[in-house]
Amino acid sequence: MAASYDLTRALALKPRVLIINEPTANVDSETAETILTVLRDLVGRERAVIMVTHDREALVYTGRSYALVNGKLTEITR
Repeated sequence: MAASYDLTRALALKPRVLIINEPTANVDSETAETILTVLRDLVGRERAVIMVTHDREALVYTGRSYALVNGKLTEITR
C-alpha cells in the first residue's frame, strides 16, 4: 500500500513527466488495475509516463511499449 501513497504524493506535484518503477509490485490485482488506469489517464493531459515493470498485463494500459532484450531497447508491437 505504500506504493499507492507514494504515487499519490508524486501526482500531487503535477509533474509533466512521471518516471515510475514497478508501480504494481506488491499490490493486489484491484489496486494494480486502479494504478494502471490512473497512469494511462494521465497521458495526453500534457503529461508523459515512463514506467518500468515486469508486469506484462500492464501492456494493455500503454500507448507505446518497449522491451530491453540482450541490452537492446526494442519497441513491442501489438
